[in-house]
Amino acid sequence: MFGLAEIISASILLLYSCIPCQFRYGYNEAGYNLKLERHFVEQVVPCESKWDRFAVNTSSGAKGLAQFLPSTWIQISERIGYSGDWTNPIDQGYYTSYWTTQTNPAGSGGWIGCW
Repeated sequence: MFGLAEIISASILLLYSCIPCQFRYGYNEAGYNLKLERHFVEQVVPCESKWDRFAVNTSSGAKGLAQFLPSTWIQISERIGYSGDWTNPIDQGYYTSYWTTQTNPAGSGGWIGCW
């Protein structure tokens, strides 16, 4: 039988060893367009980066799980007042959630190739 401390420890370990879990946590923490979260987890991020948080597109310079352009990452950082780490899945989820309110995620300002 497990005690509360063991259950909490296991939950924390799972969160930090599961990149999609971290992305989901960040996305939901931001709280924007929650209806799109599943689509990003199941379709967009696997297409964009194959869940490689260090992925870099050599053609465009887009980085991370959701493949943000560096200029977009800076723009979001300035708007939300937080300088996130593009290699951090939680920050990637948060920024993705926020960006869905600033652009059409399925259009030219978003993830048209993987929508």
